[in-house]
Amino acid sequence: MEFRFSKEFLIYPGETNFDDVWEKVCCKILNIEKRTNNIYRRIPPESGVDLYSPDDKIAYQCKSTDNADCKGHNLTKIVKSYESALQVKNELNWDKYCLCLNYDLSGLQERNLRKALPDVEILNQSYWLIVCKNYQPLVYENFRQLLPIYNNLIIEKIEEIYYEQYAEKLKSYLDKYPYEISVFSNKSQNIYKMKVADEFSIKDLINILTKAWNLPGQKYFSGCNFGLSHSILYNNEFQPINKTLKEIGINQESIVTLWSKIQYSESGNSGRFMQLTVLPNPDEGMKKYEELVKNAFYEYDNMII
Repeated sequence: MEFRFSKEFLIYPGETNFDDVWEKVCCKILNIEKRTNNIYRRIPPESGVDLYSPDDKIAYQCKSTDNADCKGHNLTKIVKSYESALQVKNELNWDKYCLCLNYDLSGLQERNLRKALPDVEILNQSYWLIVCKNYQPLVYENFRQLLPIYNNLIIEKIEEIYYEQYAEKLKSYLDKYPYEISVFSNKSQNIYKMKVADEFSIKDLINILTKAWNLPGQKYFSGCNFGLSHSILYNNEFQPINKTLKEIGINQESIVTLWSKIQYSESGNSGRFMQLTVLPNPDEGMKKYEELVKNAFYEYDNMII
């Protein structure tokens, strides 16, 4: 299993805010490693101490970036948190201050941090990776699985979707200039990796993904027509379907999201609004359609695993 500490991979039941996810995961891992249940999370305002271990008097500050890289590193915020923690040092009686990062620092960033805060211990991504590997069965549930979309399936779906001439063009791109990206779906708990090419359009990517996962098309439930609309989310922006991956800047190891939304209309099987013999019940129909989407991912994941 791969352990990645970015926003897309790291999860905690009931939490959607990534800062909260990171704090709770850190708290869990530290308790596991130290074989205790006494390390606890402090509720804001936490005064620069997110987690506290009363047994060994250690204060922890948790800092994270969405992509688990050092580009979002902010020394000023770290120093301010430390200064706040000093104000409650006597109250908490902490002796040691640790910084919990989901990323590794550059050499310059580490030198500047140690110069500003020489007494602070740094627990970076490399540290968490080792601990997670040592206690894999206990932390497994906090990481989305990275599952493959195999190349032969991608080719099969390209041939299924497109006319021969365009299909051959996409296949040639994939043969000559492939690279791998990770794909997250807002309808699945897992993350998927697949090969693509610069010349693929966003529309191509959407078509291949929806066919590979066998997501449901239009269905009629409880007096309503239901269907899915799809978009690609990258860098927190929905991307135009006519743009290529190269034009948008998607490249090796990029993470994109297939954002799927269930839509419905209160209409008959023909799609035209009419007098219904069944009263529309969109809530009931929505549950049934959601179950179809859930089952599509369940069947795909089971086929791969």
